[in-house]
Amino acid sequence: MNIARTTPEDSNYWISISDLMIGMLFIFIIMLMTFALNYRAAEEKSIDTQNELALLLSQQEQRSARLSERNQSLSALREDLSDKISDLESQQQNLQIEQRTLIDQIITTRRLNQSLTRQAQQQQVITAQVQQERDQLVQLNAFLSQAQQQLTENQALRGDMLRHLYDRLVADGLEVEVDFSAGILRLPNNLLFNSGQAQLRDVGLMALGSLAQAFVDILPCYTLDRSLCNLPDESLAGIEGAVLEAIYIEGHTDSRPISTPTFANNWALSTARAVTTYEAIIDRAPALAGLTAPSGQPIFGAGGYAASRPIGDNDTTEGQALNRRTDIRFLLATPTLEELDQLLGQGREQIAIPADETIDSNSQSNSESNLELDED
Repeated sequence: MNIARTTPEDSNYWISISDLMIGMLFIFIIMLMTFALNYRAAEEKSIDTQNELALLLSQQEQRSARLSERNQSLSALREDLSDKISDLESQQQNLQIEQRTLIDQIITTRRLNQSLTRQAQQQQVITAQVQQERDQLVQLNAFLSQAQQQLTENQALRGDMLRHLYDRLVADGLEVEVDFSAGILRLPNNLLFNSGQAQLRDVGLMALGSLAQAFVDILPCYTLDRSLCNLPDESLAGIEGAVLEAIYIEGHTDSRPISTPTFANNWALSTARAVTTYEAIIDRAPALAGLTAPSGQPIFGAGGYAASRPIGDNDTTEGQALNRRTDIRFLLATPTLEELDQLLGQGREQIAIPADETIDSNSQSNSESNLELDED
């Protein structure tokens, strides 16, 4: 066994290493303690930081919760405001509609007022015109009353003439009838003609002779030329305005048909009898052919009516006898249409309506232009 021997140099070497190790250990310990202290400080700082972070997180969560609540409140408020805005917009639209409606009503009311004003003005004009027309009618009625009075007087004068003729013919023993309302002197056919004939009987010729002489004495008194009038002066009073217009000799038959070589029907027979009667009267009193109406035309005329104008019942013998007749119809002159128009024209001139009483229709457009309103 070898025992090592140490020398002083070896001992110093190990001492140096030992010191070096101790120094390094000391340094390590110091570093470890520094690290521990730093770690502990860092840990404490980390804890503080974590606590601060936790606090900050807690505060952040609280803030987030508050913000969430505020956001919810704001959302609810926003929805509420949105609903209110919608309601307000709806109300605004309704108000605009009501405004337009009111504007239309105002325009309509103003137009109605203007229309009523115009109608009132028109009514005033119409009332004035109606009053003027009433006055005109009063005047026209006065003129028409004069014309009616003249017609009435003419009818009365014609009745006087027929009465003179009737009295004269009855005094001569002639059988006649007078229809004063129609102005007719009626001769029965059995006095003038045989049945179905248009040739006058002898008694008929004598009757027409008396009739013609009565005509000559009386009829000129009722014409414009009264130089041949043979009525006494007392009978002429009041007939100055009576003038004959026409004397129609009318032939009439009953309804029984006739067909002979001479007359094909009752129209031919009645016309032939009327013409025969006229010719017989003129033949016995030629002066009658010269009697004229105010128009200058002859007053005598003749025509046949067959059975178209019955005065009796053709289903009875008595009625048929009445219908077989010769009528002499007297017409006095009446105011002509020209004379009546002239007479009415004089009345219109006296109460003429002024032409300037009209309503200015342009005022409507001028007034309506003021009805425009701003709907905005």
